[in-house]
Amino acid sequence: MSELIFLDRETLDQNDLDLTAIESWPGGCQSYAQTSPDQVVERIQSARIVIVNKVVLSAEVLAQCPNLALICVIATGVNNIDTEAAAAQGIRVVNCRGYGTASVSQHVMALMFALSTRLVSYVDAVRAGRWEQA
Repeated sequence: MSELIFLDRETLDQNDLDLTAIESWPGGCQSYAQTSPDQVVERIQSARIVIVNKVVLSAEVLAQCPNLALICVIATGVNNIDTEAAAAQGIRVVNCRGYGTASVSQHVMALMFALSTRLVSYVDAVRAGRWEQA
């Protein structure tokens, strides 16, 4: 059985990522495109490390995984993990903090410029044919 299990690779990989480092994990890696709720326990029961994005890991699921030591969430949120249950079992939960900081900052600045120049009003005026009348 593989030590590392990736439960929902398809939510991350659109055939544009090199996952060789994960898939060549020394303890063995099993990667699934998708995992339905009824497949979770069967797939991670003996795993030490689980990588997820959207798959829910509840207290009930975690209780059936005695070897689990680490859950890696490939997103910023951990709302799909019962973090209290994980902590109680000594399972570490990590996520991808701050990966969008630069993009979010850039987006905020662009929105501020759009608001300060009433960009949406101008776009509406152009679409309505009122721009030529100004």
